[in-house]
Amino acid sequence: MTLFSMLKRNSKLALKGNWGRAVMATMIPVLINLLLAVLLQVLPSVLVTIPMSRLPTVEPNQTEIMRFLSAFAQAGGPRLILLCVFIALSWLVFAPIQLGTVRWFYCLVHGRSLPLGEVFYFFERFRAYRRGVWYQ
Repeated sequence: MTLFSMLKRNSKLALKGNWGRAVMATMIPVLINLLLAVLLQVLPSVLVTIPMSRLPTVEPNQTEIMRFLSAFAQAGGPRLILLCVFIALSWLVFAPIQLGTVRWFYCLVHGRSLPLGEVFYFFERFRAYRRGVWYQ
């Protein structure tokens, strides 16, 4: 028996009767990542572009802070800050969920059938959450 056929047989045995839950366990991180991506596309226009477009134009009698804000807005600075915030947020949310999904599949392979909510295992306690973020 080749390695590939043995892996395929073992995978089918582990997923026997759990295909629907396995698909849902895989879709949870995908849907959360999709939600964060949509928010990253929508929020800059709502939070940054519209309010910054209302700033007055740069005139000689303006203060230095208004010149800086206007130049910063025209250079795309707020979008860059928002992008950095979203990268950090997605890492803080997505890392524990990804590890929880891996943990759920490992338990399934070892014969323990856990509920689907165990994907969020690393959010239950701060110590587990910190460990989940640190490992990722």
